[in-house]
Amino acid sequence: MSHTCILCHSDKFKVVIQKNGYSMVKCANCDLVFTYPKPAEKDLTEFYQKAYRIDLNGYFRKRPIFEDCIECIECYVPKKGSLLEIGCSYGLFLDIARERGWQVSGIELSSSSRFYAEKTYGLTVYNNKLNETPLFKENTFDVVALWHVLEHFPNPLMELKNINFCLKPGGIVALALPNFRSLQSRILTRYWEWVDPFVHLYQFDIVSIKKLLNKAGFEVVCQKSQRGDSKGLFAHIVYYLFRLAFFIIKTSGVIFLKLRNNIARIDEDKGADKFRSNLDDYLETVLWPMVLKTIRPVDFISYMVRQPIYQRMLGPELFVLAKKS
Repeated sequence: MSHTCILCHSDKFKVVIQKNGYSMVKCANCDLVFTYPKPAEKDLTEFYQKAYRIDLNGYFRKRPIFEDCIECIECYVPKKGSLLEIGCSYGLFLDIARERGWQVSGIELSSSSRFYAEKTYGLTVYNNKLNETPLFKENTFDVVALWHVLEHFPNPLMELKNINFCLKPGGIVALALPNFRSLQSRILTRYWEWVDPFVHLYQFDIVSIKKLLNKAGFEVVCQKSQRGDSKGLFAHIVYYLFRLAFFIIKTSGVIFLKLRNNIARIDEDKGADKFRSNLDDYLETVLWPMVLKTIRPVDFISYMVRQPIYQRMLGPELFVLAKKS
């Protein structure tokens, strides 16, 4: 492999996960996990601008999570100043921060999400990389937040260095990101919800993210593992059982429709494609939210079991605040 690790520059890797035609490799020297080879940058840009979508209803259920995030940030930056969110999606976090007295700006590559944030909240949102916007000025921001965004960058070290450049002395970068060393990740391996090598180009644990932050000129001041955006382990298992059931139904239905088309001598296969698409949409938008509500009591009972796991930094999500050195 000709690529070298962004942390230690080693060129020795081991494949740890293969999924959707991509491999995730682990550096033999520092254990950083990343996609190799990476998708072409133009393909990623086109995907985020045109195809990337976040469920609107699910996104707005994150309000309590965002409120906790800004409260934690304010413990380290008590004087409310300027805040930038990179990957601001529909703008909810920025709106919450603005209500609390912050001056906010956002960056979002998804055209539909950016339009919603601008139209609904009246936010200023740019659609380029940080270093390609007017925001890229030295000592500009008190806080830069990235919620499940850093792992999407082809070179997260370079992005963190750009963020460091834009932060005021003592400014804070706030991160939420998948925890690859979590219990969920270890159990579910390639089936974990955040293993998607095409978009999640890096997988961090607390050791690797601290090394990356230190190399970019930051000092970690707060770290914890938490549930965050994760569905939860029990929900994961139920979800994949439902996926299996729907796969069987979908396959049976498609076979039936194709047989019917052959008997009726119909050349077009649109009926099978529509059936497959509608069934997938029904699972994700109708049935699965209902299932989540049904299993919520079980999830609440597991709270006492989860806390010791999270305290050992084995929760599915990492929350990290780091100060500009």
